[in-house]
Amino acid sequence: MRTLAWPKPTRWPKPKNKCRHSEYSRGALRSQCDTLCNAIVKKRDGYRCTACGSPQAKAQLHWAHLLSRGYGLIRHDLENSTTLCAKCHYTYTLAVDKWALFRRGRMGDARFDALEARAHAGGKPDYKMTLIYLQSLRALPIENLPRPW
Repeated sequence: MRTLAWPKPTRWPKPKNKCRHSEYSRGALRSQCDTLCNAIVKKRDGYRCTACGSPQAKAQLHWAHLLSRGYGLIRHDLENSTTLCAKCHYTYTLAVDKWALFRRGRMGDARFDALEARAHAGGKPDYKMTLIYLQSLRALPIENLPRPW
């Protein structure tokens, strides 16, 4: 007597372009916004650390956020961004009290409180519009770029 065997299930081919690899996915758009915002902030700050003043030639410069970049709505907000050398960025990361004084001293209480309110407003950022906005800022001269202080 012969037994019947069920056929092996057919596996569908995996799609070649998964959403996270697409150039229009949220992750890819966020990455493009990060790159542009990094360049704009460093240009605005004159390729110098805003804490100690060391130039890019002497120190590795970082794009730092006054409030955590985890708050998506203000991640690419130029008021929330500054340029720090690696040494200052590390120092302020460890010394939370110094970082709080630095932030409020740069912006003032009213502007910092407004930034904090925008951070906690909720919602998801529109990375397509953010990218268009940042591309328009890239062409502006340094003196016309928005400054947080």
